[in-house]
Amino acid sequence: MSTFAEVLRDLESLLDNEELALKKLDSRLVEELTQQKSNIEVQLRAAIEKDAPQPGQHDESISRVRDKAQRNQMLTVHARAIVRGILDEAGIKSAPTSFVPGRQAPVQPAAPQALRLDTRG
Repeated sequence: MSTFAEVLRDLESLLDNEELALKKLDSRLVEELTQQKSNIEVQLRAAIEKDAPQPGQHDESISRVRDKAQRNQMLTVHARAIVRGILDEAGIKSAPTSFVPGRQAPVQPAAPQALRLDTRG
């Protein structure tokens, strides 16, 4: 079993990889890393149960992880806005999505609208 500090280092490294994947718009890798983050959450909980860190003991690491997670969240929001902008410019109305806790992917509306593209110009 990994220590709390080791799991934090793993999470920090994963967030660095996620940042690169988000910048490349590599959706496959982002999904893979999302699953890995779920696994790291389990490891963090186990490490805390095994040997709870002292208050302030890992403040620097936790701060770096928080900052990287927030930066990746901003990249995700920005990427989503870019994709929606491209779809709008192409005349394609993007379907709204909502997120359900515990789910890996956004939930699409129950009855999606049919999409029709004019390819004749």
